[in-house]
Amino acid sequence: MEVLLEFLSKGGKMAQKRIRYNKETRNDFQKALRKLKKKSYEGINEKGKSGDTILHQAAGIANQKTVRLLIEKGADVNAKNEREETPLYRAACMRYTKNVEVLIENGANVNEVNLMGYTALHIACTMSAKGVVEELLKAGADTEIRDELGAKAIVYANEEFKALFGKRIGMPSIQETTEHFTEAFVQLLRLEPKLTGKITGIKEMKDGIKRKEKVVKHLSGIFNDKKEK
Repeated sequence: MEVLLEFLSKGGKMAQKRIRYNKETRNDFQKALRKLKKKSYEGINEKGKSGDTILHQAAGIANQKTVRLLIEKGADVNAKNEREETPLYRAACMRYTKNVEVLIENGANVNEVNLMGYTALHIACTMSAKGVVEELLKAGADTEIRDELGAKAIVYANEEFKALFGKRIGMPSIQETTEHFTEAFVQLLRLEPKLTGKITGIKEMKDGIKRKEKVVKHLSGIFNDKKEK
């Protein structure tokens, strides 16, 4: 388990099958939608193959207007199929940011998990769906939830995505890191008179902290320049 998690944390990806809708499947969806309209949307939450509702299908195949219409007609935004996946999970899997937005606006639970313990955030990171990740984090997705392998969503994210998590996962900012080194340096100066002669290499320790502080301040300057641009 430790080896697998280390593999993932270094950018390794688990094989994740993406659902692909062919022309026949799309046509079947349109037929089902027309049939539902004729019935005045009666039975809108009935489940078909694999336990999918019409909203599951729409979330991964249709535009946000159709998704919104189905919700207005009574579709359950938190319905689960046989794999315990919700329409939100399906939209995240297919990288449909607009559908994710609509589902969240209408009460979709961003922290629901499927049979593998995956949340929508896990699958969005796995599928490199940046827009979806941003929407989920903005909606308060829990970054601490672990899947069946014990991995948090960030384990499946690339370096660019990890930056999106920011303080949500307890990552110190450059400013906080700079302050940490500065405080450590000040404390060392205060203690030096008491420690001289008792701890060897006190000067080397101070020089090391100075060098680290300069590096962090340099990085902080670059970071701030980029923000201003």
